[in-house]
Amino acid sequence: MRFTDMAEHIFGNRSRVRVLRLLAGVSVPLNASQIGARTRLSQPAVATALNDLAALGIVASSPAGRAWVHWIVDDNVYVSEIIRPLFEAEGAIPQELLTDLKETFGSSAISVVLFGSYARNDISDASDIDVVLVGEDGAAKNALQACASEVAERFAGRWGSTLSPLVYDLEEAASLVSRAPDLYSAIDRDGIAASGLEPSEWGMHAEKG
Repeated sequence: MRFTDMAEHIFGNRSRVRVLRLLAGVSVPLNASQIGARTRLSQPAVATALNDLAALGIVASSPAGRAWVHWIVDDNVYVSEIIRPLFEAEGAIPQELLTDLKETFGSSAISVVLFGSYARNDISDASDIDVVLVGEDGAAKNALQACASEVAERFAGRWGSTLSPLVYDLEEAASLVSRAPDLYSAIDRDGIAASGLEPSEWGMHAEKG
């Protein structure tokens, strides 16, 4: 084993990554049952991952009552230089997507709302980047549609997923609550406003207009 090969030995497989991500994100030691419940891993998978990580000095353990508890060793160089920076960067990705959407569409839209699996943090290989773009009027709507087409390839390359925009003018967006209630409910429930109005504000602003 070489220093330059350590990433392979640290992360190794999905079980090890899940255990590391969990332990890096909590402030108290956890027992194997707690780790299994939070990572949705079997107890044998948890035990194997913990043993592998303990062998690298990344995880430590001690008895606590009838169980053993486990924690990540912050003094370990691989924790401080590889593991924590990786998961901190991973945790910043959702905000980076919102920033990208805001910078791309915010100047032309009165509302940019991310929804669907990316908003729920429930992403799969088949996930699209679902986003609602609302323009003040028909002209703004057309401009947003053109912009979405222009940036589609960039988003696919940068994020590894297809940009899937729903583009409306304000009146159309406000009417979703009555003409497409299931869609509106999903947007309102899961949506995260990257820029401008929240979905719940569409109707009020349409009435003012």
